[in-house]
Amino acid sequence: MSLGRVPVIISDAWQPPPAIPWQEFSVVIPERNVADIPAVLKKLESRAESMGQLARHVFDEHFSPGIFIDSLVKSLIANYEKLRFTRRAVH
Repeated sequence: MSLGRVPVIISDAWQPPPAIPWQEFSVVIPERNVADIPAVLKKLESRAESMGQLARHVFDEHFSPGIFIDSLVKSLIANYEKLRFTRRAVH
């Protein structure tokens, strides 16, 4: 992403970080379909430059060294402040 390239995520269980439009700039390939990567990327070739630019933008906004920790903490707070813990769960 930092190089302005389309991330190719090979996973059956990947959990994307929230509030990021991953489907707009990345490719998720199930593990069993690794052999399909060249064909999938060929189909996206005309969009590669714009997807890569968006990937770079998202990196700069969420994952660059000066921003990542703040972004991570804000995401964790947003996710956990919605949860309700019982006294039993805490002990």
